[in-house]
Amino acid sequence: TSIHSLMVCKMLSTRRIMLRIIVLSSLASIMYYCVNIKARESLVFTDFVNGKPIMVWNYVADFSNAKQLNPLILDFSITDEHGNYRHWEYSAIYVESLAYFGTNTGYVHYVVKPLQDSFVINSNHTNCVLFNLYCTTSSSEMHFKSHNVTSGEETLFDELISVDCPIILRSFCIEETKKNRRTWLDNLKHEFTNSAKPFE
Repeated sequence: TSIHSLMVCKMLSTRRIMLRIIVLSSLASIMYYCVNIKARESLVFTDFVNGKPIMVWNYVADFSNAKQLNPLILDFSITDEHGNYRHWEYSAIYVESLAYFGTNTGYVHYVVKPLQDSFVINSNHTNCVLFNLYCTTSSSEMHFKSHNVTSGEETLFDELISVDCPIILRSFCIEETKKNRRTWLDNLKHEFTNSAKPFE
């Protein structure tokens, strides 16, 4: 009887262990899905900047101005560049401070070129945290067009941002992207206020 009871106890213990393994595996799978499965979100930003399109375009295209536009950037380096005024490409690595995850390492490639009716900056970004163990991607299409008003020439700025947001953080991801871009745009507009009048 005691041997039988011992065997029953061992079987129950084994079943509990197996049940725990199944539960933990299921939770791990759910967490992996929520964090690693991403949804592509598209956001459009439009604003006016008090400066000629070519001036605003040149300012944004120069990555040395990135810290003025995005104060969260701590450091950066240009890793490659080639082309000419009609089609210029370059790549950069930057380190950015994050509110909740320490720092983020960004890898970006830019394509800068004038078109017939506008100036364009296209970029593809890969942003990584946790020692590059977790990365997300995004892309940007910027257009700088002339917009004449009674007060003088202004630039119509249009941007389409496509970003991969983890489904578990979708709302947070979208709101942070909007917040950061509005700050970026406000800083860009400040650089071209009437009081500063840079590059004129």
